Amino acid sequence: MSGENGSGWLYELADVVDEVFWVSGRNSDQVHYLSPAFERLWGMPRERVYAEPRAWLEAVHPDDRGRIRRATDVGATDEYEQEFRIVDPAGRVRWIMERGAPVRDREGSLLRFAGTLRDITRRKQAEEALKESQRKFETLVSNMPGAAWRCRNDADWTVEYMSAGAEAVFGYPADAFINGEVTLAGIIHGDDIAFVRKAVEQSRTSDRPYQVNYRIWRTDGSLGWVREQARFVGSGDRIEGVIVDLTELKRKELALQSSVRALRMLSRCNQALIHADSECELLETVCEVAVEDGGYALAWVGQVGQGTGQLIAPVCMRGEARHGPGESGTSWSTEAAEAGDPVAQAVRQGRPVFIDDVSALPDSLRSMYGRGSCICLPLQANGAPYGVFVLLRDVPATPTEEERSLLRELASNLEFGLQVRRVQERESRLERVLGGVGAAVPGRSSGEFFEQLVLAMTEALDADVGAIARFVDGELWMSAPVATAVDGEIVEGEVYPLQGTPCEAYTTRKECVYAADVASAFPADAMLRELDVEGYVGHRLDAADGRPVGLLFVLYRRPVDDPQVALSVLRLVATRAVAQLERMDAEEHMRALAYHDPTTGLANRAACMAHLAEHLDGASAATASSLLLVSMNLRRFKDVNNSLGHSAGDDLLAQVGMRLQSSIEPGEFLAHLGGDEFAVVAAGADRDDVPRLLQRLRSVFRVPFQVGGMGLSMDATAGVAVAPDDGHTAMELLQHSDIALHQARKEGADYWLYDHALFDALNAQLQLARRLRDALRRDTLEMHYQPQLDLRTGTLIGVEALLRWNCLEEGWIPPSRFLPVAQQRQMMGAVFQWVLRCVARDLAAWRAAGHALPPEVSVNVAAEQLHDVSLVEQVDGVIQEYGLPRGVIAVEVTETGIMRDPETAAALVNRLRARGSSVAIDDFGTGYSSLSYLKNLAADTLKIDLSFVLGMLDDRSDHAIVGTIIAMAHALEMNCIAEGVETEGHREALLEMGCERGQGYLFGRPCPPQAFAAEWLERTS
Repeated sequence: MSGENGSGWLYELADVVDEVFWVSGRNSDQVHYLSPAFERLWGMPRERVYAEPRAWLEAVHPDDRGRIRRATDVGATDEYEQEFRIVDPAGRVRWIMERGAPVRDREGSLLRFAGTLRDITRRKQAEEALKESQRKFETLVSNMPGAAWRCRNDADWTVEYMSAGAEAVFGYPADAFINGEVTLAGIIHGDDIAFVRKAVEQSRTSDRPYQVNYRIWRTDGSLGWVREQARFVGSGDRIEGVIVDLTELKRKELALQSSVRALRMLSRCNQALIHADSECELLETVCEVAVEDGGYALAWVGQVGQGTGQLIAPVCMRGEARHGPGESGTSWSTEAAEAGDPVAQAVRQGRPVFIDDVSALPDSLRSMYGRGSCICLPLQANGAPYGVFVLLRDVPATPTEEERSLLRELASNLEFGLQVRRVQERESRLERVLGGVGAAVPGRSSGEFFEQLVLAMTEALDADVGAIARFVDGELWMSAPVATAVDGEIVEGEVYPLQGTPCEAYTTRKECVYAADVASAFPADAMLRELDVEGYVGHRLDAADGRPVGLLFVLYRRPVDDPQVALSVLRLVATRAVAQLERMDAEEHMRALAYHDPTTGLANRAACMAHLAEHLDGASAATASSLLLVSMNLRRFKDVNNSLGHSAGDDLLAQVGMRLQSSIEPGEFLAHLGGDEFAVVAAGADRDDVPRLLQRLRSVFRVPFQVGGMGLSMDATAGVAVAPDDGHTAMELLQHSDIALHQARKEGADYWLYDHALFDALNAQLQLARRLRDALRRDTLEMHYQPQLDLRTGTLIGVEALLRWNCLEEGWIPPSRFLPVAQQRQMMGAVFQWVLRCVARDLAAWRAAGHALPPEVSVNVAAEQLHDVSLVEQVDGVIQEYGLPRGVIAVEVTETGIMRDPETAAALVNRLRARGSSVAIDDFGTGYSSLSYLKNLAADTLKIDLSFVLGMLDDRSDHAIVGTIIAMAHALEMNCIAEGVETEGHREALLEMGCERGQGYLFGRPCPPQAFAAEWLERTS
């Protein structure tokens, strides 16, 4: 082996190191030396390679072998380096780095090659791991919402790394930061850079991460919001973090804040409309509210006219006076409007002007409008310019559409308030003109005012009769009395048809005088004859807008001496009367503005608070009466807004409000608190009334709401607070009902009582259940009967038996109260047995009294009784016991009860029908029946729920549902009975749709057996 001829320290070194040293001849067919490390690395004896110089290629990985073989065949002339893989005897792949170089003599002739083979597997693995880590990092960074970065902690925060997300956040590509074309510090808003640097420095000194929100300038010049989260790394001279775009979120947040401020401002301004004593006080309050609640830097009101020509003079101003008009005012001329002055444009065009950025205005206007944004709201009076309401902000801002709408509403309300104040001021001046007449009319109420006014009017004119009246519904053919005086005494007036009377002249003229013989001129006027009237002087009452609203007149039993004097006085009195009528209307309208919710037409939160305060404030614990406050929140209302839009949500709120209003009883108060929250105040109610009240309120959700052509099934959660136990003030009670509402939502309950006094409710139920058991045992319940008729002939075709309870302690208790308790206490079986026996007893009594029995009497079966295997035998038992004919007792089962267990219900129906008893499905349409079950149920009758019948004349959906149920009954060869037939219109509509049977108040209310027999059974005897 030629390789062993070497000796010396070099070979001794090669024997102990892990790197393989090799020496070959001038070509690849000679191997002179391999160090011992070769055998450890290759797992192949060196002697074999000495003998077969290419044997070492066998261990080279198949994917690299061809490349290495070709390189070996070609040979090298210079130094070289190459990497390849081998497979060791254990089957493991290892990476090899080979370096080789030629060995030449002094003349440069090639003698041999020498080189090394090194195992670089670990390095390769580390490189692959690093690549994979980098790949994962790049994937994470490229998909994260924002930009990841690393920078030096210098003045510019020089960027060393920036992810591709930078362009979406800043508008600049990542390379622009890395190349230094743009710096992080350079794009931060100048007003924000100081607190950003402070946050960075605090993070450095505390060695904690920091988070800061700030504004940036994007490449297109627009302003954006970002959130930066980062921390110092390394030795504290580098910062790494992420920046995400908050612009859209901030825009929505600012828009919401603006709308809330505008809504709060509108509410307070509406309050000012009611409470301000003068026009000046009103304007000052509105400007003050705009600054304090609206967040505006400056608010001022300017007024046109008053001898100033084309100038608008400021009459009230609040806020920072750096900008705004001078004392001389500003012009609203055509030239000013054409020059771009927003005040002039708003006044002349009669519509609001919104300037989002005042910097866009001409330089000459900057001093008046500042450097932010401007809103100019024109104010009009009787269709003519009155002035302008101007609002300024310090920064550019774009109001949302909702904010714009609220500001327009504010301007409209302010116009109305100003008009009312002017009417009141004119009224005050006219009162002074009236002198003695006016001094006699400061009544404490509108009724007293007009009574005193008409008495003063007749006395001043020495008239025998005086009257003030209003036109009915704005029509000039009928008047309703406001105040009437006869012979110095106030008398009760009557509705007065104007046709054929002197008053019919008011349709064409404003004043009417008949100095004599008025009764002869109008022989059809009975009042003139009855009072023996000779003379008539009258004046039409016109509102400020020229609209006729009423009339006043005086009557004489003698000819009128001086009609012109009478007319002059009547004109003065008319002015006073019209002012009072307008004030009454205005106060009513302003109250509606302040306490009215425009979305639902209901009272709003302010009205609810006032209503609560009226009952609670000032009442001591000893004198305070009980009061319930129910806060109701619609479930899944947010989904409606998100999926169908806010207009659909408003439509749904309006429908919910209408239904709730229809369920409210006398003494109760309903309000829409905002959003999807409603409130019901029940004065005089207590905790025992909560289940009944909530059951009534929640019943409005049984029928889906039609919104955008879709049927939406909604429900509500309620929180209940009871005064005085749960609060002595309106704020406390409303807060506590909200807490209860939150708890109900948290628990998934239908409602929750604030004080968790479940034991009180439970005791009430136990007491009612005990009394009900006593009533069953003592036989003190009652059965009432309601007729079922053929809608065409009026023939009695059946009777429904209805349970009633006149409790000794409480009086009449409705079934809606005691039947749920019976269900909860598993008493329905005993109740049904009592009902069944009472019905059989009444039937027997009717027959004994000589009455013909009705074709059938229906009794109601509760859902839980469908599992009572003895039910059929109970019906048979009482029929046999009282000797009644088969089939005279029928059974009604609710649709909801059937669908709890359709198979059991079907078996019961079949057994009952086999014994001769008919079966009706009650309240049909309120449940979710499967048509296949309905087909197989073999019931005799479908009863249309009264909720659909009551609404079918006004609601297309109810009408369609009723028609569908009737058609379904006919298709299944079943009878159909409509419940809730209360009007002739109901009866005729049902007949037109093919329903020939019905029951309801149109024919008769449920009544005791004796009364029923006298009313109905006598006819068929």
